[in-house]
Amino acid sequence: MLGIFAVGFADGVLTARAFAGRRNQRINVNQELLAHGVSNLAAGFTQGFPVGASNSRTAVNDQMGGKTQVAIAVITTVMVVLVGVLDSLVVAIVLSIVDVIARGSRPNDAVLGWVPRIGRYADVSLHRSARVTNGVVVYRLDDRLFFANAGYFKARAREALAGAPTPTRWLVFDAIGGQGVRNA
Repeated sequence: MLGIFAVGFADGVLTARAFAGRRNQRINVNQELLAHGVSNLAAGFTQGFPVGASNSRTAVNDQMGGKTQVAIAVITTVMVVLVGVLDSLVVAIVLSIVDVIARGSRPNDAVLGWVPRIGRYADVSLHRSARVTNGVVVYRLDDRLFFANAGYFKARAREALAGAPTPTRWLVFDAIGGQGVRNA
């Protein structure tokens, strides 16, 4: 049971960090742990459902401009009433796949440079003090690389190489950028 809580908590924190990062916000992991723990304890005592996160529902809600879970609940209720439970599940799965492909086809990206003040590489368009290494372009894609964005990646990487201030000998692909980590 503790393992299920740990997986649910980790999933919730990763989702919260990803969406907080998009808005240049931070989350307090200790506060999240307390909220998950108290919520699941209350659900256990009242025989309610365990509390957990849903990446796909959060993404859909965010894309539609929803601020609470009411928007996902209304859509689900309408779909169940109109087409039934099983058909609604099929529709939800298809819409989730389409959403993932659509959002992932043109992800955010950046050319990175070393920023001494923060001690790490960061987006050169956001940090004027970022230093680009001569002959090297460090390129980050803020999503996973897959068939729907391969062409976009290739074109953007070529643009980054063409826009380099010095002749380029190396292209470094920052593959960890797809973890939802954003510059502060």
